[in-house]
Amino acid sequence: MKRKLFFYIIIAMVSFNLMSIVALASTDISYVQAENSDIEVRVDDIGYQYKVIDNVLYRRLYNFTARKPLGDWEVAP
Repeated sequence: MKRKLFFYIIIAMVSFNLMSIVALASTDISYVQAENSDIEVRVDDIGYQYKVIDNVLYRRLYNFTARKPLGDWEVAP
């Protein structure tokens, strides 16, 4: 009796596992791609701003997005 019950439980567990595998295989997974117009860039454009005074090249970090300097003028190497 115990052997029969154990056998039925094993059969039930295997069949439930196979049903989930078959269900996963039959579902269609599709991904939605966002259009480029939906993407908003939030990264600041930071770079060096250069100027020449008395034939010496100077530079400073500048935030081109906010139009604000991020540092003082220094001699460019």
